[in-house]
Amino acid sequence: MISRIKQMEFHGFLKQESKIIEKDNLVMLEEIHSILKNCSNLTDREKLDYCKNQRYLMKVYLREFNKKILRRNQELDENDIML
Repeated sequence: MISRIKQMEFHGFLKQESKIIEKDNLVMLEEIHSILKNCSNLTDREKLDYCKNQRYLMKVYLREFNKKILRRNQELDENDIML
């Protein structure tokens, strides 16, 4: 079981990592959303394509975030074993 201190460290790690991931993918997601919101001359097909891209990028964002969480959990578990 993870001690309270390790839980706090993990929480800090998640905040830091989420900021790094957000910088990369969130900017692209916001740009796509802006295009969808502000471009009235897009066809329905083009809007659908933009939505698909936005959905894909969100999945990538969540996948990367989950990988980082799992890696960090493994590191904490290895440290617990060593103690």
